[in-house]
Amino acid sequence: MTTKVPQDINARAVALWVSITNEHDLAYHQIELLHRATEVITLIDEALETLKLEGSTYHDKFDQPKPHPCVSIVQQGIKLEKELIRELYLDDDDDEEDPV
Repeated sequence: MTTKVPQDINARAVALWVSITNEHDLAYHQIELLHRATEVITLIDEALETLKLEGSTYHDKFDQPKPHPCVSIVQQGIKLEKELIRELYLDDDDDEEDPV
């Protein structure tokens, strides 16, 4: 099945998309899961860029330090990315070999 690269994802997510779609013949539901995973990767990267610019904390109206909302986006995004990739159920023959 030929799959077009989504236009709403960043370069890192495109690289994952191309790698997986070139190596595996995906069913429709797997393509949808992969698309969601690449969207999450893009969101994580955008949140990380914001954190680089604004820092990981801010001060509320009482001048108390609080975690930047993007910290939560990154944390939740990483978990979701792992879950979505796992749900693809990609078989890899290399997994059967013993690590050196």
